[in-house]
Amino acid sequence: MERWKVFVVPHWHFDALWQLPFEEYFEITAKNLMDLLEFLDLEPEYKFCIDQTVYVEEFLRRYLELGEKLIRAVKEGRIEPACSGYTQPDPNLPSGEFLVRNIAMYQSFVRKVFGVRAKCGWYLDTYGQSAQLPQIFKKSGVDYFTFYRGVPKEPPSEFLWEGIDGTRILTHRMPLGYGAGYLPTGERRYSCFIDSTDTEEAIGFLEGLAERMKAKASTDDLFFPNGDDFTPPQRHMPEVLREWRRRRDDLEVLIATPSQFFRAVEAREEELPVLGGEFNPIFRGTYSTRIEIKQANRRLENLYLTAEKFSAVASLFGLPYPERALEKALKLILLNQFHDAINGEVTDEVYEEMMADYGKAEGICREVLDDALQAIADQVDTQGEGVPIVVFNPLSWARTDVVEVELAFGDAKVKGMLLRDLQGRDVPFQLTETGRNPDGTLNKVVLAFEAEDVPALGYKTYFAVPTNGIPNQKFETSIRTEVEGGRYRIENRFYSVRVDPVSKAITSIYDKEEGREVLRTEKYMGNVLFDEPDHGSVCHINGDIDGHQTAIPIKDLPDPDVADSTMNCVPQGHISEAGPVRASISTLGVLNKTKFRQHIVIYDKVKRIDFRTDIEFEGEHRRIRVAFPVNLKDGQIYHEIPYGAIERGEGEYPALNWTDISEEDYGVTLINQGLPGNSTVENVMLLTLLR
Repeated sequence: MERWKVFVVPHWHFDALWQLPFEEYFEITAKNLMDLLEFLDLEPEYKFCIDQTVYVEEFLRRYLELGEKLIRAVKEGRIEPACSGYTQPDPNLPSGEFLVRNIAMYQSFVRKVFGVRAKCGWYLDTYGQSAQLPQIFKKSGVDYFTFYRGVPKEPPSEFLWEGIDGTRILTHRMPLGYGAGYLPTGERRYSCFIDSTDTEEAIGFLEGLAERMKAKASTDDLFFPNGDDFTPPQRHMPEVLREWRRRRDDLEVLIATPSQFFRAVEAREEELPVLGGEFNPIFRGTYSTRIEIKQANRRLENLYLTAEKFSAVASLFGLPYPERALEKALKLILLNQFHDAINGEVTDEVYEEMMADYGKAEGICREVLDDALQAIADQVDTQGEGVPIVVFNPLSWARTDVVEVELAFGDAKVKGMLLRDLQGRDVPFQLTETGRNPDGTLNKVVLAFEAEDVPALGYKTYFAVPTNGIPNQKFETSIRTEVEGGRYRIENRFYSVRVDPVSKAITSIYDKEEGREVLRTEKYMGNVLFDEPDHGSVCHINGDIDGHQTAIPIKDLPDPDVADSTMNCVPQGHISEAGPVRASISTLGVLNKTKFRQHIVIYDKVKRIDFRTDIEFEGEHRRIRVAFPVNLKDGQIYHEIPYGAIERGEGEYPALNWTDISEEDYGVTLINQGLPGNSTVENVMLLTLLR
């Protein structure tokens, strides 16, 4: 007789930030933890799964005596810490480094406090799954992985998931959700789920669930997740299971931890199918809902890592390493990377709390970074004529890029200035802002210059030399500008950029090195804003949230003849900068009720075109995107994902810092700063700015 084995895994899902702030959710979960510890003493058969350091750490801090009971229960195997991380993050929007930091903080905590290693990855409620998670989890000491959402079709519930590098991890997909095994309840409240005491009803529910799970299982081992959002232990559940056992000789039923289930499946691992790639996209609206959160996250990730790197360097010169300050900042960033939070699916109250926390983290990181850079700069030889400017490069490769710096001269009677490098050579620069004393002398300047070949994780020194006269300097530069009949052109050694005389949208980007046009502008022009209707939810573009798990791409391309766009506007425009370092075209206009300002910037020696768009949004139920029609016929689409890059098809997907469309011998990359909602349809690259 066929004998199935049912693993009932009690758990709860903790939302760190969602409809309520962390503190209110913690109070609910603290009561549930107290209830759990009491029930473990009453029911020897009972086991439980916890996750997320953020609430466990706080519970241990506030409740020392109960904390000892929790530690003992983990060491006895009654409670298993499953690895969501410090929080359960979104798998697509944080960088790979911060996904790793999240897991590493969790593993460090459970090893230090409980003396164990978390073996099971636990992404119950996340919105899709990145293709690099198998490698990230396996290299973090995690053997198994559990998730719910993101599959494009119905795979079996157990399989080997193969990442983009070939790493495989034994995976269970919860086909009916992470609350599938929670026994029927009465009235549902976060602080108290009222159990049904009807054993017959409960057993009937389990019978039906077993049949549904059998149809999806890869082996004869069935996983019943017995929990939901903030659910306390179901105290009647063990007795219900004992009665069910008595009635079913063909079932072995036990209350288990996730690892117990996986060890059983692992014995038949060779029989499991292999699935590769990502499980995306899902809830596509979240890629651009509350866009300020995404922008703040990317800014803080970069700032934190820069502060950390230079603090490590500064420690070699005697500055104490700011471990506690950086840990505090990191926890604030990781808290806001909780999946509901970074996706923007939060109330206004929680949103404001998140932005305040970003502000705290930024203050910590800037103070740490300032201290570190000052300690390093103190070791730099800055002897020479003029005001020393030390340019630091936080990247792991040498870099040439534009630097802006503000200098104050006070009443020193400065009429002009020169810029020189350490060898005394003149360096081209241009003044972007000046402040003057009543007698016309300079008291403040903001200057821009190209710092060339700044060493990896190193620095380069320049000197701003004040002069009593105005220098008559002419620098060699590839920058050219042209205005003719309202047609603007800016050009450097790499590109020539032209805009339409009426709409100021881009009609041409000519690649001078390759001798080819970058854009195809018969239907669309470049850098065009589209203001489109969006009557969706925080999760879905033009659709209602339904909580389902299926991954389906959206391929929506605005019709330029119908959609509201800046191609149909008549904004003001002018050449706003023209110097030896850079040139720019700026436009100012109104699209519907929304004011916009756009800047197109090129540089003398930096092979990049920068686009800056400032929006004062007015209206509701709208989505604003910017479009670039690319002159490629059969391009392949690539997106950056956490610690990797993958080829994708057309449609709206989450991308980290860039998307790319390339043919065999040519390609175009669109780089963003905290704007993960990207789409490419019919060779038109679209970036969602806000919704």
